[in-house]
Amino acid sequence: MNRNLRNQCADGSDGSPPSEASLFVRALLGKPIPTTTSPQAKAFAKRQDLERLAQFSPRHRDELRRLHVSEADAGRQRQLLEWCAQISTECESRLRKELTEEAEARDNWRRAEQFSKRLLESNWDSSKHPRGGYPENRGRRPAGKAAAALAMRAAAN
Repeated sequence: MNRNLRNQCADGSDGSPPSEASLFVRALLGKPIPTTTSPQAKAFAKRQDLERLAQFSPRHRDELRRLHVSEADAGRQRQLLEWCAQISTECESRLRKELTEEAEARDNWRRAEQFSKRLLESNWDSSKHPRGGYPENRGRRPAGKAAAALAMRAAAN
């Protein structure tokens, strides 16, 4: 997959949830763990803000109207696809694919949100990690002759 072709969101991400591995690495390195919020939750919050601001601002009222129009259009397209799926096997497979992708995306976001919540609540201290890269533990295990030499040196001390 060519990563340069991904769609970029306004927050710098590509729209997919962060992986558990990337969140865990951030915790290991002592970097702040970002709060993960699904696109549906962001859209809901944005809609609430627009509804509140539309009472005072014509610009926000127009933006809310465009949002209503786009949601209605998406709903009509989905209804049409569901109706066509009853008739055509091609439309049925397209609908099944869309439903599967939506379910996978929801599940991925749910898992990412739960994992980041656990990391944030666990009070992780990266300095207590045993593979911290300190001189006595550089994060690697010597093998072969090096391991024997270290064992002999440790026994001599």
